[in-house]
Amino acid sequence: MAAQEDMLSYHYEFRDPIHGLIPLNLAEKSLIDSDPFQRLRNIKQLGTSYKVYHGAEHTRFGHSIGVMHIVGRVFDSIWRQPKSKLKDNWNYDEFQKYKQIARIAALLHDIGHGPFSHVGENKTYGLFQEMIDVNNQVRDGHEVYSRLIIRDKLGDEI
Repeated sequence: MAAQEDMLSYHYEFRDPIHGLIPLNLAEKSLIDSDPFQRLRNIKQLGTSYKVYHGAEHTRFGHSIGVMHIVGRVFDSIWRQPKSKLKDNWNYDEFQKYKQIARIAALLHDIGHGPFSHVGENKTYGLFQEMIDVNNQVRDGHEVYSRLIIRDKLGDEI
């Protein structure tokens, strides 16, 4: 249990221009340090908008870390409510477990994005080939690639 506690203890911080200091644990930091996540530094959040709007320089990297932080804050806010239904079903350790799962899901939600963000998913000019998803439905887009990256590249780490 001590090794797991070390992985989930908040010992790191990420300085974010919007949210300030974002606390990270070793599990989150190791995912952020991974090659699949680091490539998000080069993918613009707003596609090609930065060509028109000089301030549209946001990346999927910063966006994903920010989403993880907001999800954690939402969980904490709900837990602090005096009549929180979470407390009826979970003890504090269970709450922390589900909060961690949600934070990692939020962190990795865009891991499959390709260049130019959603612009590259266009049916006519798209970069993604169609694939069969887990429900035997034909899909294309970053969601399929996100699932594959999580399963094949990050699964053991998670």
